[in-house]
Amino acid sequence: MKKIFISATLLFIVLGLCTASKASTLVKVGIYQNPPLVFYDDPSRPQGIYIDVLEHIAKQEGWQLQYIPCRWNECLEMLEQGKIDVQTAIAFSEERLKRFDFTKETLIVNWGIVYAGIHKSIQSLLDLEEKKIAVIEDDIYYQRFSEIAKKFGINVQYLFLKNYDSIMQALKNGRADAGIVSRFFGEMNERRYRLKKTPIIFSPVELTFAICRHSRLKPILMEKIDSYIKRLKEQRDSPYYKSIERHMGRKPVTRVPAWIKGFFIAVSVLIVLFFIMNLWLRAQVKKKTDEIKQRMAELEESRNYIKAIYDATPDMIFIHSADGRIIDINENATRTFGYSLEEFQGLPPQQIMGEGYTQEMALEKLKLALKGHTQEFEWMARNREGKEFPVEVRLRRIEFTDKHGSTVPSVLAIVRDLTEKKEAEKRLQEEQTRLIALLEAIPDLIFIISSDCRFVDYKDSFQYPLYAPPETFLGKKVHEVLPQDVAEKAEKYIRLAIETGRLQSFDYSLPIDNKQRHYEARINRLSDTEVVVIIHDVTEKKEAEALQRQYQEELERLVSERTADLKKRIEEVERLNLGMLNLLEDLKAAYRKAEQLSQRLQESNQELEAFAYSVSHDLRAPLRAMQGFSEALLQDYADRLDETGKDYAMRILKASQRMDNLIQDLLAYSRLTRQDIRRKPISLEGVINEALRVLEDDIKERDAIIKIEKSLPQVLANHSVLYQVILNLISNAIKFVKKGSKPVVRIWAEETGGKVRLNIQDNGIGIPAEHQERIFRIFERLHGIERYPGTGIGLAIVKKGVEQMGGSVGVDSEPDKGSRFWIELDKT
Repeated sequence: MKKIFISATLLFIVLGLCTASKASTLVKVGIYQNPPLVFYDDPSRPQGIYIDVLEHIAKQEGWQLQYIPCRWNECLEMLEQGKIDVQTAIAFSEERLKRFDFTKETLIVNWGIVYAGIHKSIQSLLDLEEKKIAVIEDDIYYQRFSEIAKKFGINVQYLFLKNYDSIMQALKNGRADAGIVSRFFGEMNERRYRLKKTPIIFSPVELTFAICRHSRLKPILMEKIDSYIKRLKEQRDSPYYKSIERHMGRKPVTRVPAWIKGFFIAVSVLIVLFFIMNLWLRAQVKKKTDEIKQRMAELEESRNYIKAIYDATPDMIFIHSADGRIIDINENATRTFGYSLEEFQGLPPQQIMGEGYTQEMALEKLKLALKGHTQEFEWMARNREGKEFPVEVRLRRIEFTDKHGSTVPSVLAIVRDLTEKKEAEKRLQEEQTRLIALLEAIPDLIFIISSDCRFVDYKDSFQYPLYAPPETFLGKKVHEVLPQDVAEKAEKYIRLAIETGRLQSFDYSLPIDNKQRHYEARINRLSDTEVVVIIHDVTEKKEAEALQRQYQEELERLVSERTADLKKRIEEVERLNLGMLNLLEDLKAAYRKAEQLSQRLQESNQELEAFAYSVSHDLRAPLRAMQGFSEALLQDYADRLDETGKDYAMRILKASQRMDNLIQDLLAYSRLTRQDIRRKPISLEGVINEALRVLEDDIKERDAIIKIEKSLPQVLANHSVLYQVILNLISNAIKFVKKGSKPVVRIWAEETGGKVRLNIQDNGIGIPAEHQERIFRIFERLHGIERYPGTGIGLAIVKKGVEQMGGSVGVDSEPDKGSRFWIELDKT
């Protein structure tokens, strides 16, 4: 007894020393206003998901937390200076990694959203031109947005405020046209401030904890926070999920009641005691005891096995007597309804039934089940809190043998909660409705075609005249409904799309309404057995191209005719020296007609450029919706999608990004042809450095060497146009290099008279002489997009931009020896 007392005393001393050691750890935590992640009314009692998780860790580890309130930029400075050890709710970025250390485990994912007043019409980035936007200066979403705006030449005015609440208040009061906040903060506060979120979403980031790089607590903080977050995320009833439920409305999974564990322990103890008693009696009644023990063991094992399955099943189980009384229930029924078995037995049946369901209806189902007719139906149930929820019920007859050996008929009811299933079906229906609306907004004709070239499904076009009603195609093969030449093309590219998995396209024409109409077909693989075919009517485009060619041919014919006529008249003058006045008049008339045709050609080109600008701008609206919804699917519904669904969503996102790049370049080109270029003195060195900062990631990725020789002079130019020109030329110099070669780019300037020539030389693949004029035309590419990505518009933008600024552009190049591109502008 004395030894036990001494051992216990030593144990309490050791535990006390450990507790005292843990309690001595003081951790300084930076907090700011960013609900529901972290927020406070009283700085000594902060709230939020981050606070709940951190306090749980501190309680387990015996840390003492000291909360230090600060504005966002102050929090970052204090963390870097070592005045705080941990910063809550911070997004990871490479730039911040230079200043702080981050925990590896992500606590939550967030992204930036642009909000506006309810009367503001903001649907795209272009709508933010010349608008005042409220932001937080050190906020990662402001930093990412400013880079995007600068890259696309969108001029905005920023209103710097201290926190997200100030941004929402500024929008409500009309001090700003738009504001940038995080997704969580916006969704929680948009109704309170009567604001609306725009379709502009960007920059998904991982939110975690940041640790002071110089803190003595850094190793233990990094290890403990990561290990606890990982465990909390794996346990569905952890404080992490409970905090999410409290602050964001998601319901965590409930733990098994503790009394059940106690019950099993008690049963186990009784079994052990019974076994010991049997051993004591075995000497006297060994044979009989052995038989009883064997039977008891088998019965106990069977009972425990059945009990474990009975209570572990995710469904609710009820056993009813022939008169409808509840005989037994499993634990899941108790958890879901909130009643114990005794409470169930004393309840009127109507109390656990939804509105519109009666006891008579339930008894009728029970009677049918007792007769051996299994019943399956959906029902509305009601829990202890009065909340109704949908369930699926399956009734079947079972039989028990009572202690007298008589058979007792009963009904086994297996009840499955359908709440999550119904909600999932509703969300799926809503998503399908959105996708259908998106498809219906696309004017093109869309077909689903099987690998054996048979039409499976379609989406009608509301804009173009059709060759035949699409529904007549269903179930038929391509060669059965289309002309032979078109069918052969279609079958060829359908096979290629399925075999290669790459986008295929081809042009064809069909006679419709006594007119030859032209189409472009794009084919992409949906699966190993199906492709999607999008048909776009390009008749107007073909007619415009034909009209342009007609104007050019007419001009050439007129010049040729007038030239021959002029030659003839000159010969007549030399021979006869007569009719000089008539000859001059005819020549003037010819030139006037040629000038008129030239003016008509120029107007046609301007109309085509305006048409391209309008088409590119209108295409961006559905494209933004595709990007927004695919990102939302990957962020919010990734855990509900299988791998195929995630792959489809990622393909949509990547395809929309590639199309967005093409549209942006097309818009940039169209903008150059329409805008009024104003020139002023510009520093070439400043613009080049600005472009190099934007291309920093590409330069690092390709290990490129950039050499700027000597100082660079000033030129007369437009800043944004010159920036686009230089950005395209340097980007091409880095990109068009043989695989395995390190890009080397030289940049220098030469002054000649009143001109400055800027040279950009690379060690790339070079350009054959016969293609050196062609590369400056729009959509001209010398290489496939698989080898060298791009849109085919970059050098057209360069040429148009330089000419708009009154300059010239050219290239000197040889295959495999690199290229030297130059632009020549007026000197300041």
